Amino acid sequence: MFTLFDTSAIDDGDAISSATLSIFGKALGVAFSQSVVATNSNPASNTDLVAGDFTDHTTDMTTEVASNRIAFADFSTVAYNDFTVNATGLTLISKTAVTKFGFRTSADFDNVEPTWSSGGNADAFAHTADAAGTANDPQLVVVHAVAAAVSAPVTDEAIFFD
Repeated sequence: MFTLFDTSAIDDGDAISSATLSIFGKALGVAFSQSVVATNSNPASNTDLVAGDFTDHTTDMTTEVASNRIAFADFSTVAYNDFTVNATGLTLISKTAVTKFGFRTSADFDNVEPTWSSGGNADAFAHTADAAGTANDPQLVVVHAVAAAVSAPVTDEAIFFD
């Protein structure tokens, strides 16, 4: 799953101190011993998926960008699932363009065969921005220090992107 956010509203001189990436769960397959992992992503377009994006996870979605994983057993299908963006992920937040993150299952990300049981699939599904309405869109909340103006104190500000 790809999640893209136009984060160009962050002033180029601001220092990003933290961020939370959130996806609203939609459905859950069999709760194997897996987790949902937040990763980097690099789709070819900022507005459309193309055929080459379907191999992106093997070449571009290889960096974990959150300090937490959410176990399938804890993945909510009625609320947001929050990922705390780690130091590597913070460096991927663009102040001039679109920030691109993604999600994979831990078995896929770690290249480890999951423990299988009969029936069902091993996927966690989340709402996307392409669905009608915006109530459950993926979210990125970025906390950053507003660049100091002459004789003005530095303050923290959070910008919400969906």
